[in-house]
Amino acid sequence: MLGSVKKSSLDVSDCCYGVLDRLGHFICHCENDVIVWVNKAGIDIMQAYTAEAILGRKFTDFFDEDYRELFEGNLELLSQETESVPLIVLTVNGTKLNVILNVLVTNPDTDKECYLAEFYDISPYVKVSVENRNREERINAILKTTDQAIVEINEFGEIKSFNEAAIKIFGHSKRDAIGQNLSILIPEPHSAKHHQYVFNYLANPGARSSIMNNTRELEALRSDGSIFPIEISVTEQRAMDGSTVFIGMIKDIEEKKIQDERIRFLAMHDTLTELPNRVSFNMRLEESITRSERDKHGIAVLFLDLDGFKAINDGFGHEVGDGVLITVSERLVHTVRKVDMVSRFGGDEFVILLENVKNKKQVEVVAKKILKSLSKPINIEEEKHSVGVSIGIALYPKGADNAKDLLRIADQAMYRVKNSGKNAFSY
Repeated sequence: MLGSVKKSSLDVSDCCYGVLDRLGHFICHCENDVIVWVNKAGIDIMQAYTAEAILGRKFTDFFDEDYRELFEGNLELLSQETESVPLIVLTVNGTKLNVILNVLVTNPDTDKECYLAEFYDISPYVKVSVENRNREERINAILKTTDQAIVEINEFGEIKSFNEAAIKIFGHSKRDAIGQNLSILIPEPHSAKHHQYVFNYLANPGARSSIMNNTRELEALRSDGSIFPIEISVTEQRAMDGSTVFIGMIKDIEEKKIQDERIRFLAMHDTLTELPNRVSFNMRLEESITRSERDKHGIAVLFLDLDGFKAINDGFGHEVGDGVLITVSERLVHTVRKVDMVSRFGGDEFVILLENVKNKKQVEVVAKKILKSLSKPINIEEEKHSVGVSIGIALYPKGADNAKDLLRIADQAMYRVKNSGKNAFSY
């Protein structure tokens, strides 16, 4: 391959042309980017009947449009590449070929900019690596996707290519990444074991179909040491020297994970106080009853309704009312154990689940702590506001034997307190 002498110069003579004409892949000689000679195999590969269909044209005119714009018709950019460049070229008939390209600067006795270019058609290898999609559309999509890292490694785990998206996602420069082991992108404990993973994979052909071309979620490692989630799909290809190479298409899904987690959180929590909502509480209560039946411990449900909140909300506005609700929720959380649950059902209604309840006294201690905590003034915008709370209590299994009845009985007990003076608790 010309890539082995990429940094050298080459004097292209008639003798050299004769040797190159016998090679089976595309080779052309360019002066000022214009093709002045092409070998016989190149004519066939480009689906041209004669060399005249190719000669006199810029080599980069045969590039697919995206690559043509990328290299701006300048072979100098390609000659500076230290690795073979994957791209798509168009034949004379417009057929697209997936190729890997090498460009070598030549130095004949002329002032013209001269290059020798070669490419290998890798379309058959690309076809093998693609599943359920048209080959050209899939490869184009991979190469055009700006937010996907494309990392190529050999069978020893050495990074051979590292695109711009990979630089952005992992934080390594191309110079720092190329030639390094893939373990620099993998957190422990998988980093130290990666070579063994590849060895086992190569030694077990039966496992390949279950690994290749399937998108999986994994953890990756940035250059700053931070760990983040990724989606990765790996394809296997055969290099020109017969060795195996792996190409990973990698997407950073950290932001997506955060958004998904936020959506799940909001589905189960009150948006104002961030306390568990009614749905979350009901699920937890059902689970608690199941555990109670197994472990023979009691449960208490406390249904709370604030006294005097409506006057604050109507008189001072919803912003002040929201501030009061947030403060109340914080105080309630501090009155119970971490194993217990405080939930907001909506408006100024809160429900508390106490687990591992041994007796009524234990419940009453919590109820009294709540009354005392909420009796303290709440400062919002330099104004002091006071609320009380009516608490209804239901016990499991003595008071009710299912979740629905526990809530109903606690709610009824709360209304009895409301109707008999407020700011107290009742069973």
